[in-house]
Amino acid sequence: MDEKTRIWDGAVRGLKRKTFDPANRISVKFTDSIGQTEGAIDVGGPRREFFSLVLDHIKNSNLFKGPPTQRVLAMNGTAMANDNYFYAGQLIAMSLVHGGPSPTFFSNTLYEAIAYGYNRSTAGLDDVGDLEIQSKLMKIQSSTSVHYNQLWMRLKIF
Repeated sequence: MDEKTRIWDGAVRGLKRKTFDPANRISVKFTDSIGQTEGAIDVGGPRREFFSLVLDHIKNSNLFKGPPTQRVLAMNGTAMANDNYFYAGQLIAMSLVHGGPSPTFFSNTLYEAIAYGYNRSTAGLDDVGDLEIQSKLMKIQSSTSVHYNQLWMRLKIF
C-alpha cells in the first residue's frame, strides 16, 4: 500500500470517529511504520502536507476520470457503496476551510455544477470520461444521417 493510500485510509478512519467534528481545527501528526510520530508541531505545515497528499490521492483515485487537470466524476458503484464520494467531498471542503490546497483537478463543467448547480452548467463531449463512449457520441454528432441527428438532439435534451 503506497503512502497516499495509507493517508486516505487514515483520513477516512478519522472521519468515521464518533468524536470527529469537521468544524473543529484539525491537528496533523505524521507517524512512521511503527507508529513513532514525526515530532513536528502542527502550526500549518503538516496540515497543508496532509491535505496535499490526500487531495492528490483523490485526484488519482477511481472516483474521477479524464485528464489530470480536467477530471470528471466516474461512475463507481463500489466507491459509492463505501461512501468514498462523501468522504472525498468532506476532505476537499476541509482542505479549503483549513488552509490546504484547492482541488485544481476539476473540469470546468464539474466546477460549475458544484459552484452554481448542475442545472446551470453545460456538459460537452470533453466531459465524457469514458473514451469509448466519447468516440461513439462524436460519431453520432458528426453524422449526416437524419436518424442519428434526431438521436443526438434527444441526447442533448438530457
